Amino acid sequence: MTDSRSFEALESWRDEFLAQAAPRDPSRFPFVVLGNKADEAAGAGGGDAAAGGDAGGVSRPRAVTERRARQWCESKGSLPHYDTSAKTGLNVDLAFAAVAAAALRNDDEEERAALAAGGGAGGGLYGGGDAAGGGFGGDTLDLGGGGNGGLGGGGGPPRRAAPASACC
Repeated sequence: MTDSRSFEALESWRDEFLAQAAPRDPSRFPFVVLGNKADEAAGAGGGDAAAGGDAGGVSRPRAVTERRARQWCESKGSLPHYDTSAKTGLNVDLAFAAVAAAALRNDDEEERAALAAGGGAGGGLYGGGDAAGGGFGGDTLDLGGGGNGGLGGGGGPPRRAAPASACC
């Protein structure tokens, strides 16, 4: 929120992530945009006592307007956007809940499509099958299938990608 360079880099960060993660449907990948340092941004409810912020904190001008951030998010398929503060925790839980809910929706839709096409019900977020078929594996979130009856069909290793967020 207080540094426009981060916001201006969002496009390239998003493109690079999609190129590296190679999700099945990049347009449906659950991104969320976070405008961080809301506790410091003047005019964002942070930084000045009149707006309910911490009067003892540093107040810097907001470099990325709410309108500009929302317009960018709309141009990318209505991505959710939250003004957040790592310092105070403002909206952090909401942002993670939004991306988790989107990931679950996408997984449910992919699983229904695979079942309708005659595929197995192995992979996905909830698991099933074996380690090669998907489900939770260690610390990663399996949004793909593969292996024994996974959502991606049979044969290949699961594709793993965690929901991404970008901060501005």
